[in-house]
Amino acid sequence: MTTYVLVHGAWHDGSSWSQVVQRLESLGHTAFAPTVAGHGKGVDKQVGYAEATRSVVDFIIDNDLTDIVLVAHSSWGPVISKAAEAISDRIRRLVYVSGFVLNDGESLRDAVPPHYRSLFDQLSAESPDASVMIPFAIWRETFMNDADLGLAIACYDQLSPEPGQLLFERLDLKKFYALDIPRSYLLASDDTALPPGEWGWHPRMTAGSASTVWCGCPVATSCSSLTQKVWRRRSLRPAATSSQTSGYAHLSLTSGLVRLLSRKAAVSSRRRPAPAWSRKGLTTPSYRFD
Repeated sequence: MTTYVLVHGAWHDGSSWSQVVQRLESLGHTAFAPTVAGHGKGVDKQVGYAEATRSVVDFIIDNDLTDIVLVAHSSWGPVISKAAEAISDRIRRLVYVSGFVLNDGESLRDAVPPHYRSLFDQLSAESPDASVMIPFAIWRETFMNDADLGLAIACYDQLSPEPGQLLFERLDLKKFYALDIPRSYLLASDDTALPPGEWGWHPRMTAGSASTVWCGCPVATSCSSLTQKVWRRRSLRPAATSSQTSGYAHLSLTSGLVRLLSRKAAVSSRRRPAPAWSRKGLTTPSYRFD
C-alpha cells in the first residue's frame, strides 16, 4: 500500500484534506495532511518559503516517512517542489492537483492573471502584517460558485489570511528541475479558478508532468472536510448541485486522486480528453468582483 502526504492550498489548513485522508485509510493506505507553517487562525503570518517548506520536510522526516506520494493542491504546489529538493530520496512521486508548477525565478503572483495581481497587492498593502485574506465576494463568485450560500459561508469561516510573502517571493527552482522524480498532474476538466485561455492551468502548469489526468468534475466543493455532500460509493464523487466548477471546489477532484492513485502506486497514464475550452482555444471568461 502507499503512503500519501497531502499539502493543502492557500487560506486553508491540513483539515481541508480530512475526507480524502479517511477515504485513503479506508482503502488500506496511510495518509497525512500536515498544516503548512503560517496557516491557520491565530498564527504568525510572517512566513516565507523557507519556513513553509521546512514545516513539510520536518513533518516527513520526524514521522520517518519514505517512498511517499507527495501531493499538493493549488497554491502550494511550489511547497512540494521545494520540499522535493531537500528530500528527493523519500519521494516516490509528486502529484499536483490543479496546482501551481512555477518556473525558475517565478512567484505565485507572477503566475496568476493581472486582476489577481492587483488584488493581492492591494490586500497585502492594507493588512498590518502584509497577509492576504480573500474577500468573501470573490471567494463566493470565483472559488465557491458551485455551492449554495450557506455552504460558501461555512467554508469561508474556516479560512485564514495567507502569508503575503508566499505570494510574492520568487523561487530558485533550478535544483527542482534537475531532479528525476516522476510527477503527475490531476486537473478537473471544468476547473476555472485560473480561467481558461492565456492564464489557464493547461498547458502552462501541466507541461512538465509525465502524465496528466483529466478528471471529469462538473462540481465539487472547497474545504472538503466541511462539506455536507455525500460520497457516492462507486464513483467516489460528491452529489452534484451545479454544472459550474470552481478552483477551490475540489472534493470530486481529490476523490479522483484517491481513485487513480489507490489503484496503482504510480499514477495511471490513462488520459481523459482535454476539455472543450482547451481543445478549441476558447477565450477567457470574465469574472465580476463587485
